[in-house]
Parts: sequence; structure tokens; C-alpha cells
Amino acid sequence: MPYKSEAERERENWMTLPEAVAHIRSADCCDEKVARQQLVKALADGVLGPLRWDREEDDKPPPFGYAPATVPTDAPPLGRDWLAAIIRWKTGTVRDDWSEHRNGKWRLLLIHRFKVKQQWPLSSASEPLSSASDATAKTHVVNVDVKLGGAITHLMKTQQPGRTIEWQRFCDQVRDACAGWKDQTNRVPKRGFSDKTIQRYVASMRNDKLDK
Repeated sequence: MPYKSEAERERENWMTLPEAVAHIRSADCCDEKVARQQLVKALADGVLGPLRWDREEDDKPPPFGYAPATVPTDAPPLGRDWLAAIIRWKTGTVRDDWSEHRNGKWRLLLIHRFKVKQQWPLSSASEPLSSASDATAKTHVVNVDVKLGGAITHLMKTQQPGRTIEWQRFCDQVRDACAGWKDQTNRVPKRGFSDKTIQRYVASMRNDKLDK
């Protein structure tokens, strides 16, 4: 295993905005727009602090000695300032309209990983969406049985899993709808569908609707 410095290990305790959005999408099985809205609300309520800016080359060390992961001496704001913050979501950078010496500069925001997981805990059937899994989310739809897609599409016309109905109950309804279905050879498929498979299918469907 490659050696990691203290600074590298400390950096792993923090999330960028895109990483936080991906985590929220997995925890709540929501689309990217909703996840961003939730994140801004949490930042405005101050429940994700303390925040920090990522270290830059011209940052000076703290006045009272060296820290393993030297961080800027200024800090992002906490509270309702975030309701008017200008954010580049793809890069995770925020326009710093608060500090005296870097006013107007785009800076990378870091949020403590523990705080994000505390506000949006993952269920046993959820996994964080990495950039790789996010890129394949849409193609996942065509890789599951047609009957599963039909059952989910039909049920989602009247209810929204994770919103109007509990996930476990929705997944059970999907499996019930698929039970007894026969394929073209008149055989009943033996493979069941896990909660995880159903959740990923729903997440990819919601993402498709967002992009259209």
C-alpha cells in the first residue's frame, strides 16, 4: 500500500461539493438538483461547519506553528450567506465574497466528511455514487430485466419512493409486481431483485428526467 503523508490522510477527512452531492444522492436516492438544494440549505443552517478552503500555493501557515495539513487562516462563512453564494457545482469552487484578501476569487470548498455522513446517513442498501458509478447510472437501466423496468415505471406514476412511500415497502411492491412473470420461453425467472438494484434503477430514471 502506498505511503500517505499526514496531510494526505487529513485531506481524506474532507469532501468537495461534487463529492457531497454524490453522497446525498445515494443516501436519499434523489436527483442532482434536489441534492444541491439540500446541501445549500444545510450550509445556510450552519450544521455542516466548520468549513474550510482547500490549501493553495500562496497560503501562509498558521501564526502559531505548523499544522500537518496547512490550511488557509481565513475560513468560509457559516449561516445564511450561503443562500446567496455563487457556486460552480461541476468544479466545487465558490466565489469568495467574504474574505478581505481574496475577495472575488474562486476557491475550492471543503466540508468535513463526518458532518455530511451525519446529516445524510447511508442505508444498508445504499452506496456512495463515485464519478465512475455516476457515469454508468443511465446505462444501468438497459442492463436489468424489462419486467423490472415496467413495474417500477408503473408504480412511480402514483408514488415516489423515499418521499411518499418508504423504500422498503416500495421495493417489496416492485418484487410482488415481478413475481410470476414469465419470459418468452414461458419460464418464471428465478433471479430476484435486491433493494440495491431497485434503488439504482430509480436513481438512474430520476437522473434521466432531470437531463431532459
